[in-house]
Amino acid sequence: MCSISRFKGIIKNYRLDSVEKILQLSKALLVHGITIEVNEAREKFKVIVYAESARIFSEEFNIEELKILVEELKKNGYIHVATDYEHLLEPLQRMLFIKPLYCVKEKLKEVFLNV
Repeated sequence: MCSISRFKGIIKNYRLDSVEKILQLSKALLVHGITIEVNEAREKFKVIVYAESARIFSEEFNIEELKILVEELKKNGYIHVATDYEHLLEPLQRMLFIKPLYCVKEKLKEVFLNV
């Protein structure tokens, strides 16, 4: 398993300016979680990528790309485990995707479906 600290110089100057780059990164690193914050009023969504329990990236995209990203994350083994809604100044929807690295995916689905 690679440590995130080994890639500090590379990651520091890397921008996730496309959905394809997010998907490439999720395959290359042990990305544990991806949070998507949807702001429909601004027609934008923000992707926050976590690896080794640290936030490593955060980028904003147009809402048209949201459906594509969600479908591709599911194809790549990520599970949508939670959706949270906030209504402060603007309505905000937050979706959490995790990738089960050390467990049986079917068993994890059973846990979340039986809640």
